[in-house]
Amino acid sequence: MNKSIFSVLPKKNESNPSRLDWVVFLVWMSFFILCLKQHVPWRDEWQSWLVSIHTRTVSEFFNAIRYERQPPLLYVLLRILYEITGSSEKWVFQSLTAVFSVASAAMILFGFQLKRPLKYLIIFGILFFFEYGVVSRCYALGVFFFTGVSEVQADAGMEFGSTGFDSALLGSSLFYRNCCSILFALGL
Repeated sequence: MNKSIFSVLPKKNESNPSRLDWVVFLVWMSFFILCLKQHVPWRDEWQSWLVSIHTRTVSEFFNAIRYERQPPLLYVLLRILYEITGSSEKWVFQSLTAVFSVASAAMILFGFQLKRPLKYLIIFGILFFFEYGVVSRCYALGVFFFTGVSEVQADAGMEFGSTGFDSALLGSSLFYRNCCSILFALGL
């Protein structure tokens, strides 16, 4: 195990989820749902949704998404969601982002072997919370992928920071990165 003062791994008694983790998660979810409800979708969010629901055939669907900037998986998931619900309301496409964001936050809080202050900084960081969560773009899927890969690596015994996946999560905003750097330096 790395003995550096920059170690982000918790002490043995900190590795299990505590009541504080559950309280932080519930506060995060409450704040997240409030922000999601108040958020007025931007043009590019509506564009992804409208392209997904207004094509009539499979070939038209795949032809239309060729010109879009989001990954095809997002459009496919949005189309599936539309087919299931039959609704074109904003809550439908926001729910896709919400599911992936909540799952990512849960993996970070309850799965990552990081010190608690770092976990809290990650999930409340502006990019993770707002850009990757509240704004309904493909970022929520990407963060879910990154957290999932990091979780699988941890289960396989790989040390945190051994790949770029977990580093990408830790360095996702300047303010947040500076806070993490201070915590690393203090050994928290």
